[in-house]
Amino acid sequence: MPQYVVFLTDVPGVFNRPPTEANAVLLKEIVVNEDGSWSIVKPVLPHMNNAAHDTTGGMATKISEAAMIAKFGIDVYIVQAGTDHSLKALNGELKEEMPDNWIGTIVRNSKFFEGSA
Repeated sequence: MPQYVVFLTDVPGVFNRPPTEANAVLLKEIVVNEDGSWSIVKPVLPHMNNAAHDTTGGMATKISEAAMIAKFGIDVYIVQAGTDHSLKALNGELKEEMPDNWIGTIVRNSKFFEGSA
């Protein structure tokens, strides 16, 4: 079984709204529960959950697929192709430690989320 999966995109990751819109925020970390539901944990956004998140088009499919993979304990990195950030993801450099300056979205199982109790 793979340790991680990388989705390469034409934008830096998953946003709370289309990234071309003003005040769009990159969602750094999403956790998936055993039932397949997911929630945004980084950054903490008031009044924001998966129902409120505008996942349309290709991103909706990516989130759905990433959630299915993460349920098995496999981290999924969604990152812009052709960047140093994508190279770090592809080379497995993010599995041990996620640098604060990494630009992308990680989708992981809630069992492995540092903030879960």
